[in-house]
Amino acid sequence: MTDSMLTKSQIQLMLNLQDSINSVIDQNWREKAHPWYRAVWTECAEMLEHVGWKWWKYTEQDIEQIHLEIVDIWHFALSEMLMKGDIELITNFILLNFKSFTISNEENDIENLRNSIEDFALYTLKNKSFSAELFVQIMINSNLNPLDLFKMYVGKNTLNKFRQDHGYKTGEYIKIWDKQEDNVWLSKFTSQISPSDDDFADKIYHALEEKYTAIKNKIGE
Repeated sequence: MTDSMLTKSQIQLMLNLQDSINSVIDQNWREKAHPWYRAVWTECAEMLEHVGWKWWKYTEQDIEQIHLEIVDIWHFALSEMLMKGDIELITNFILLNFKSFTISNEENDIENLRNSIEDFALYTLKNKSFSAELFVQIMINSNLNPLDLFKMYVGKNTLNKFRQDHGYKTGEYIKIWDKQEDNVWLSKFTSQISPSDDDFADKIYHALEEKYTAIKNKIGE
């Protein structure tokens, strides 16, 4: 166990945010029984590319992209879990699995990370379901603790909602702000806000809104 363990309210915030973004995409998403597992294992393949596996060429390990792929998987995992039970049961289930998180003693052991991704993908394909235990093992082997997963997830989810609210589907949305992509600004804002704040997601959204408004005003001058 680490000092980066999550609280119940932080887990429930992620669940509520996932339910919300799914509902924006499709109000009846729960009835559709989407193949979440399919999205999960394809993200595993993308993650493996960032880890590197081709013995015939040099590949530099991209830990930032690996972590982003883990966060993407978490979106689909939360969606699957929301289909199976109520918020309290899911929260306790996630807490129980995150308690097994420990910092890896085998730093930069890329082969362990590759194996854990493949074990997770194999389980996902075989069972057409998400394994929290194997997911945590990938987190351990890539040194992504639960609190960092929370911060990255809430940030990405909030940015996705912000984009939808500002014309992402219609092509009106401006993605480059002062010569940097919006996700770069997201990282800056997220690092400046305490994840223990109850309104963590709202504060991120407000920071994005302020910057975006300034950019649009600047363009309109």
